[in-house]
Amino acid sequence: MTKLQNETFIRSQIRRILLEEEKPEEGAEEPKPKRKKSRTGKKVHGGPRGGDYSAVMKKVFGGGKKADRLAESKPGQLMKNLNVTNVAGNNDQKLIETLLSKAVKGTKEMSEVFSEPQEKKDSAGRWGYFVAAKGLEGRYALLFIYDTVRGAVNAGVLKLDGDVRADAAQGGALVFGVEEKDEKWDQKK
Repeated sequence: MTKLQNETFIRSQIRRILLEEEKPEEGAEEPKPKRKKSRTGKKVHGGPRGGDYSAVMKKVFGGGKKADRLAESKPGQLMKNLNVTNVAGNNDQKLIETLLSKAVKGTKEMSEVFSEPQEKKDSAGRWGYFVAAKGLEGRYALLFIYDTVRGAVNAGVLKLDGDVRADAAQGGALVFGVEEKDEKWDQKK
């Protein structure tokens, strides 16, 4: 083969490969639709970094991986599992209190591991609710409370005017209002 023939052959093979990449293969899965954003435009910050649910809570919250957890994949189903149908309140603070209270009382699993939310104020005057965990590791307490709030927002059950953050606290989890996503409890604004 001459140099020109080699070059022509190589170009035709490259075109064939590129065309194959553009065509979807038969039986290939279609791309997943993008996840819906919060209906309120407000966000729930915080949450644990990686990890897995305990077997006891998987039936309420879904799988262990973030994509499998119901707060992300089927938030309406999570609210049904928690027996939370609607959340009423005249401000974000009351809405969070109502949600956490309903979620803790809503199922046997939740009431066995969490106490009623307790209202807190930090040194900067920020409101928050602490939910004590009974015999549950702190990161799991945070995981369940974070997914409860996140699932309620994603399901449209909780419509917030501002952002909130869920953080681990000694003996449980804390949900509080924030203006910036990196704000921490008991730090000046």
